[in-house]
This record gives sequence, C-alpha cells and structure tokens, in this order.
Amino acid sequence: MKKKITLFLTALLLITLLCPGVSASPYYNYSFTYFGNEAAEPQAYNVSQTITGISAGTTHFKTPSDIHVTKVNGVNRVYISDTGNNRIVVLDENFKFVTEVTGYHTIHTKQEIYDNWPEMYREMFPEEFSSEPTETPEPTPTPEPTPTPEPELGEEDPDATEAPEPTPEPTPAYIVPNPDEEYSSFYTLKQPEGVFVEENGNMYVCDTQNGAIVYFEYKVDADGNESYENFRDGIYDDPRVSMVDKDYVYRPSKVIKDNSGRLYVLANNNTNGILQMTDKGEFVTYIGANKTTATAIQILTRTLFPWLTSQTTAVIPTEYNNITIDAEGFIYATIGTVSRSDLYSHMTSKGAEKGAPIRRLNAMGTDILRRLGAKAPVGDILALTSYSYLMPDTSKFMDIAVDSNNSYAVIDTNRGRAFTYDYDGNLLYVFGGIGKVEGTFAEQGAVSIAIVDDEDYLILDSKQNLINYYKPTSQGRVIREAVTAKNARDYDLATEKWEEYLMFSSNSEVAYNNIGKLYLKKGRELYLKKETRDEGARYFDKAMKAFKLAQERSNYSEAYVEYRRYNTEKSLPYVLTGAIILIVAGIVVTNIRKYKRAKAARLAELAGRRHKK
Repeated sequence: MKKKITLFLTALLLITLLCPGVSASPYYNYSFTYFGNEAAEPQAYNVSQTITGISAGTTHFKTPSDIHVTKVNGVNRVYISDTGNNRIVVLDENFKFVTEVTGYHTIHTKQEIYDNWPEMYREMFPEEFSSEPTETPEPTPTPEPTPTPEPELGEEDPDATEAPEPTPEPTPAYIVPNPDEEYSSFYTLKQPEGVFVEENGNMYVCDTQNGAIVYFEYKVDADGNESYENFRDGIYDDPRVSMVDKDYVYRPSKVIKDNSGRLYVLANNNTNGILQMTDKGEFVTYIGANKTTATAIQILTRTLFPWLTSQTTAVIPTEYNNITIDAEGFIYATIGTVSRSDLYSHMTSKGAEKGAPIRRLNAMGTDILRRLGAKAPVGDILALTSYSYLMPDTSKFMDIAVDSNNSYAVIDTNRGRAFTYDYDGNLLYVFGGIGKVEGTFAEQGAVSIAIVDDEDYLILDSKQNLINYYKPTSQGRVIREAVTAKNARDYDLATEKWEEYLMFSSNSEVAYNNIGKLYLKKGRELYLKKETRDEGARYFDKAMKAFKLAQERSNYSEAYVEYRRYNTEKSLPYVLTGAIILIVAGIVVTNIRKYKRAKAARLAELAGRRHKK
C-alpha cells in the first residue's frame, strides 16, 4: 500500500513539473463562449512582484490613485500619484525610489496677487491697510429748524417735497504700491490624482484639491541626481470652465497630452466631456460628451405634467473616470457609472451611442472603437446574463492601458481583474482577482494600470497601498506573439501561434475563432489570383470548420458565402456547357420530330390521292 502511495505522489509531482499550465495562482484565466458561458483557459499572466513604499525605499504609500510608466532617455521610470501623502513618487526600472515631488513654486507680481487673491494680499501686506488713529473733532452744533404748522385734514401742504435719496460716495480704487514687484511662494501638492510624463521627462501633475495642473521640468545634475522644477508659466488653474457653470469648482483628476501639444483633462463632477486645452492651459472646447436618453416614463411625465418637471430626476450624462492615449494619438476613455440595462443593451447591440464603458475617441470626440467580437467589451458577461441576486455587480472599469498592437487591458475594480481585448474587441485573457494574497486586490482597490515594455503590467491597489507587477506566462506570450504577427500581416505565423496555443487549451473558442479569421483572410488574399483560387477555397473550408468549433455563427456565414461563391464560379462553366448541350439537343430533337411529322403527312397525302384514283 505504501509503495502505491509513493508511486502516485511521484507521478503527481512529475505531472506538476512537466505541465507548464499548472500553477498555484490565486486567480484563474477564463473566456466566454458564444452563448456567454464562462470557459476556463490557461493562465496568461502571473504576478512577479509586489511593490510597496517600503520595498521601493521610501515611506508607505497612502491611497495612491494613478500610475504612469514612460521611458526617459531609454530607461523606464514609474510615476505614482501618492494621493494621501500629497506627493508624486518616481521609481526606476527596478522599482526603487528615485525622487519625489511634493510641491511647486509660484511667482506673481503684487498686482496679480491683489487682483486674484485679495484676501491673501491683505495677509501678505497688512501694513498697507493699517492707519494711525486720529482725534475725531467735536461736531458743530446746528440750529434747530423752525417748526412749521401742520396742514389741516384734507389740505395739501404746499411746501412738502419728497426727500432726495442720498447718493453713495464712490469708493476710491486701491492703488497697489510697486505693482510689478514679484513674490515667490511654495504650494504643497494637495491630494494629486493624476500624472502624465512626456518622453523628455517633463511631467504634468493634477494638483486636484488646489484646482490646478502643474507642469514640471525634468532635470539631472552633474552627479546624476534627478529632480523636477515647475515652469514659471506652467501652473494651469481653472481654464474658464466656470463660464458654463458659475457654481462649478474645478478639480482636475487626469491629464494626457497628444503629439500636437494639446492637453486633455478630466475634472471631478464634470459631465460635459473631456476638456481640451492648449499647451498653455487655455480652454478650447469639450469633446466626447456622453449622450443622454430620457426613458418613456420621464418623457410622458414631462409632457402630461410639466409642472412636475422640477421634481423629477434629471437625466445627467455620465462622466469619464480615466483616459490614456495610444501611439496614433487616439484617446481611450473609461466610464465606471453605467447602469446594468445600458450595459446589457450595449453588449448585445454593440452600438457606441449609449452604455459603452470603453471608448476610443478621435480628435473630434467621435467614438471609433472596434466592437467586432460576439459581444461588446463590457467586462464580465455573466454579471449581465445571470440573475441579479446571483451576481449583483457588473464590471466597473477604472483605468485602461494600450500596447503597440492596440490591444488594451481595462481594470474592473469590482472584481480586481484585468480584461484584455484585441484591436477588434475580442477578449484575449483575464487575470487578477479579489483577495489578500500576492497578485490579488482589495475590494474596490484596483484603480490604475500601466504597461511596461509593451508586455508587462503594473496595477495599483489604493486600498492595500501596493502595486502588483504581472508578467506573461508561456501561454500568455504565445497569445501576444499571435496578435503581434497578425498586426504585422504575417498570417502564417499568427496561425502557427494560435495552433500552438491549442496545445495548451484544445477546446479554446478564442483560439478557434482567431484561427478561423486568419484562414478567412488568407483565403481572400489567395482567391484574388486565378492561379491560387483553389487554394483559397480550401482556406474558406478550413475557416468554416474553425468557426464551427468556435460557435462563431456570423463569421461562419461569411466563410460559407465565400466558399459557395467559389463552388458556383467553378461549376458555372460546366453548368452552362450542359445547358447549351441540352438546348441544342432539344432543338435537334424538335426539328427531327417536325421533319418526321411532315414526311408522314406527305406520305399520307400521296396515299390518299392514289386511293382516289
């Protein structure tokens, strides 16, 4: 008995060591079938390292809210908005502390301070408003007025006139002494929520509670020490958004910059869309505003009972909660507050007008995100197809990261998971989860994601005050290589990589769907040339088989149409030849019959004449 147990444990150990897909990960990868059911997939990403403030060589992080990665002079730098500590932390490529930014200097003239911050001016220069007390002279007695007799009842007083209203004396304008004199003051960052860094190292920081965006210049001294110094004109406060709503308090939370130098800003409690600004912080316009649609009940109530309009719930557009920009200058934005009904409608219709939690905006603010998968990218599909009491929370996206293949990963803070989609909106893999072990997140903790070296991911947990660093497994790397090959139009290599992935997951609908699409593309390319038309048809047939295994009906129909066209075109000459032969044969037979009938009629006529004679 002991020998059998020993042999069993030895075999189990060998299987564990030899199978690359076996891991002790606290989360799992999955995809969704055509019918919306969950299907297990090999693990695509595993956590490689957990980064805290202490492990990085600084103090503990406190409710960090944003993370950004940029190559500066060819070397990765990681920037963290450590919101609770009122600072921006900079880490090197090994996730070790480099420097931190805690505030910035401002330089203003006395006249600017007086015009914009009069109370501050009084605190800075109280001596200008102090005056020596002087003796107040005694008032000169004035003679009492002679009483006049009151008019009798019903009689008008001829001397009575209305007393003129006293005109207020004009307040003299205060003249600021030495108005051009400059003063410098230091502002401490107050709960910064966003950071964006250019390739030259210069940095934009959303100083949220101070209501400003600050532009810092990257500097390196002779000893190699890095630091950041704000530009004199690089403090952008309220960009006149108060013109729309005078009661609105400007609180910028996220900022990005495109290749043309334009800034795009998200501000808290702003439902007008994304603020577009010049590189000088001047307001230009709003783009990408979310459209609203009133329900039938709201329309009926406002039509029949207009006096109740002020008491009904207003239809307010949802606001974006995060933005990023890809290499082509397109803006990716996420929306976290989408209702279950709008999400379900968007998932099935794949329309961009309403309910889309992910958007790809061009310069005009038009959503051009491709949604060519079986379902639109909405995160967890089961949350929308299951009963609400079984899975009450839909996916809530908080941030998005885009790689060079235009594949994008979005963070679902309700599940602590990253859903990764390709350029066409097909789900590739999922990683992460809720928990307290390495590689998982606190509930509502995962708030920001950044991509490293176009392959790895850093995900920020604002509740546990840490960063999880994920690297792809062998299976995940095969998927990435397949997507890269497809974008490079190397369809043979892409097909080879997806077929390699089937060795890890033989029933993967994701793999079969992608293989079918590659077969279809290859078949269409071959079909254009007459000499390779037969080979193209064989790819159509293979695509149909792959789509059938993937339960992809719409794509199967496309492949079937192409294959049917080939069969029709190939058999058409034979059909036409046969038809011509049949027609000619019919004509010949008809003429023969006519000739025989005519001959028989003549013979009968001759026989009749002979009989009469």
